Amino acid sequence: MKKIKILHCADIHFDTPFKEFKSNLSTRSKEELKDVFSKIIDLCNKEEVEIMLLAGDIFDNYTLSRNTLVFIKESLERLIDTKVFISPGNHDPYNFKSFYNLVEWPDNVHVFKGEMEKVILEDKGVCVYGAAFNENYVNSTIFKNINVDNDLVNLLVIHGEIANEGSTNEYNPIYISDIEKSDLDYVALGHRHKFSGICRVGKTSYAYSGCPQGRGFDELGEKGVLVGEIGKDYVNLRFEKTCIRKYMEEEVNINGLFGYREIKRKILSDLKNLNLKKDIFKLNLIGELDASFKIDEDILKEKLSNDFYFVKVKDKTNIKIDRSEEHTSEL
Repeated sequence: MKKIKILHCADIHFDTPFKEFKSNLSTRSKEELKDVFSKIIDLCNKEEVEIMLLAGDIFDNYTLSRNTLVFIKESLERLIDTKVFISPGNHDPYNFKSFYNLVEWPDNVHVFKGEMEKVILEDKGVCVYGAAFNENYVNSTIFKNINVDNDLVNLLVIHGEIANEGSTNEYNPIYISDIEKSDLDYVALGHRHKFSGICRVGKTSYAYSGCPQGRGFDELGEKGVLVGEIGKDYVNLRFEKTCIRKYMEEEVNINGLFGYREIKRKILSDLKNLNLKKDIFKLNLIGELDASFKIDEDILKEKLSNDFYFVKVKDKTNIKIDRSEEHTSEL
């Protein structure tokens, strides 16, 4: 049975502004996305990946620097024997203003430019379908015009949002019924930033790989890519972690504590098994506190700054009510 080795990646968002951070951490975070992509290129070479599927939002279209664009091009040139297929998404649509038109891509790279098209790799026995956003919003599906050749392994790379039957959205609504009818072997999806698991309907497997590194507290936990083999009625993909650091959200109960010193001690004790100096934390403080102590989130953040790579504090505590005095006043 013919099998093809692939890597599925999406939603890198090169040159994200990282507005949560001060300028030094923002700049470092932008560079880390490049480091993550370098790891992905190295993984392709190590695993002898034959096809790399990049499912859109490779960059934030209006914030991309020329240096980053050159870095992406030169990184793809480092691939030893990997064909690359890119499906531009809502953040990096393909049009006359697109950064995709500002560079001459290597011969191993194919950028889909609009409506569904296919590229047949006869030497590998594979057909790769793809389509592209041409604007930031696509209200009707571009998941159409697929006619598979059952003698080939059929792949699709596309950016879009899975929708309920009969509903719509602004991000290329993709319906499960269309995935099932396509008879594709694998659909590499981009847009959702969390790994979906490998799903299957009819003969077709599909997945969101998620983003390879988180960029905010709406992208928690480990991030990565999918790598493995695809064949006729055969999918063997694994999730491969690529993120350098993770976004973490933790709840800390500081019930009854008084003063920043006690609170800091409780936080560090509760999180002692986590990698505070590497990962990026949001702390939600809960519990009841004395009415005379009001937490200033900025002050507490400053007191924790030497113990964390980055920490954000959210006070969700309540004022402690003295129930005994409340009962006495009723008498």
